[in-house]
Amino acid sequence: MGSVSEICIIGGGAVGSVLAYFLYKSGVTSIPVYYATRESVLEVEKQGGVVVVDVRTNTEYKIPVTPRHYSNPRDKCVFILNAVKAPDVPSSLELISKLILENSVLVMLQNGFGSLELAEEKFPGFKVAGGVVYFAAERLSRARVLYYG
Repeated sequence: MGSVSEICIIGGGAVGSVLAYFLYKSGVTSIPVYYATRESVLEVEKQGGVVVVDVRTNTEYKIPVTPRHYSNPRDKCVFILNAVKAPDVPSSLELISKLILENSVLVMLQNGFGSLELAEEKFPGFKVAGGVVYFAAERLSRARVLYYG
């Protein structure tokens, strides 16, 4: 098991990549992101991070995330941002069970109902919260995302 990370992101799609972009812009430099496919991990590694294009300013930002495959959890995380799609929540909770610490905060960021409740059931006594994603984003490839604001 690796060292303790301040923040980990589960799901490297559009939402997870934009969250990494916000974190990096705020000064966070170590951002492990867990991906479902090895192809995504390899592409992000090859590119040296994920590219987020802010379409409002037509500016590209390369965010030097640390890509991880969900089958190989290597971190313990203080804050866990779960940005997977709702159907993938159950498998993401299995991964989170290997990353979570006694004092961790888990934030579920899915559309619809049920993900928060599933997380609360899986981790009784832990700090679990639901979040709202207010921005629009589109994943163009495994390592490139458009951020619309």
